[in-house]
Amino acid sequence: MLRKDVPAAQLLSAHAEGGALYAERLMDELGFLDDPGDRLGMLDAQELRAPRVVLDLGPLDLDRLAAELARL
Repeated sequence: MLRKDVPAAQLLSAHAEGGALYAERLMDELGFLDDPGDRLGMLDAQELRAPRVVLDLGPLDLDRLAAELARL
């Protein structure tokens, strides 16, 4: 169920980044990244994707926290 207070573009971006992180890790675990250069490329991409997931989702929680504090 989609949250009503979250713009769809933010959910899509976070979902896509999370899916990419999962797929890359799965390929590594299944042995598709035998070449050290491939593995290094995966780690480099993860270094960029992981913060984007946090940045996409982080402000949503801060906004909700601010709204809850304002109600108190």
